[in-house]
Amino acid sequence: MMLLGIFMATILVGLLYYVAGLGETITYRERMQDAADTAAYGGALLHARAMNVIALLNMTVASIFAVGVAAQAAIFLVAAAAGAAARECGPFNPGACLAAVCLTLIGIPDACGNADSKRSVARDVAQNAQSAARDLARATQLAAIGAAHDITTTRYAPPVSEAIALVGAIPIEDEDPSRACDEVLSFNGPSGGAGDMPLLVTADFAVREARRIASSCGAERYVNAGLGVPLTWLACPMVREDVDGRTQRVREGVRMGGSEFQLRVIARAGADAMPLDPNQERVSLLTWGQPDESGGLGRTADLLRDGTDLAVAQAEYYFDGDVDRGLWTWRMQWRARLRRIRAGGGGLCPPGVPGCGGLEQAFIH
Repeated sequence: MMLLGIFMATILVGLLYYVAGLGETITYRERMQDAADTAAYGGALLHARAMNVIALLNMTVASIFAVGVAAQAAIFLVAAAAGAAARECGPFNPGACLAAVCLTLIGIPDACGNADSKRSVARDVAQNAQSAARDLARATQLAAIGAAHDITTTRYAPPVSEAIALVGAIPIEDEDPSRACDEVLSFNGPSGGAGDMPLLVTADFAVREARRIASSCGAERYVNAGLGVPLTWLACPMVREDVDGRTQRVREGVRMGGSEFQLRVIARAGADAMPLDPNQERVSLLTWGQPDESGGLGRTADLLRDGTDLAVAQAEYYFDGDVDRGLWTWRMQWRARLRRIRAGGGGLCPPGVPGCGGLEQAFIH
């Protein structure tokens, strides 16, 4: 009984030793997968934030452009005020005659100079925003690659020793014609609420600018506030060339969920990181005295073993809203999420490789 007990205890210790090795291997595999997931999601999050910043730059251009539109509409309002004063001009109303002359000789040139100044600022802002969006798109791609390497090799080492991030450039291009007029002349602002009403705000600013200019002639009462909205509608297309080609849009032909919005990270363990050799020793201990019958499976086993040194993850950034694609770069609704990656679903396997599609059910993450 003592000899049998010693033999059984040896087998039990060997089994526990083997189970401990399995747990250690699984822990390392989970840590590798966590590294790949974190790097992929972090890169997608950087891209989502970059797209939100690009949308913010577009809205900033539209806001400054609205000031130029209002200044242009103020020219028309001052000219209309001069016409209204001229209609009231007569022998018994010399004040109207003086107001008409003053508005014509002083007010309209003043309004034109004011509009030129504000439109120049709008052009400068649009040009700077265009440069910033382009630089941000390039920098985000490099930042995602650097972040993936930093996350995997510093926070998850060991077992991860190196990582490769497959990141494409942000698919944006210059928007011509710009949607800036659509934003300025809308009754609903970026939040979608009826309380924004950019058109009414712009028209009100145009009326206040016209009255300020007309005040130097004592002719504020001739400025017709009711013309603010229609003259703003007229002025916006006339000055839209200031920002055409300066705002950004998602490149034509790109679909949401396409490869342009996907990021993949491949993490690899170091040569001594994964505890596979100790596990092999444990297996040999348990099968002591038994012949090796692996035969032709040895090469396959080695290939599978090499595969355990890799962890793959995929993430994407996407626009979280059901709106026209033209608004994708005009609303700050970009998000990031992890995606399932399939070996046979276009994730890892190149097209046309025989037998690769059969791995789809065997490898899903």
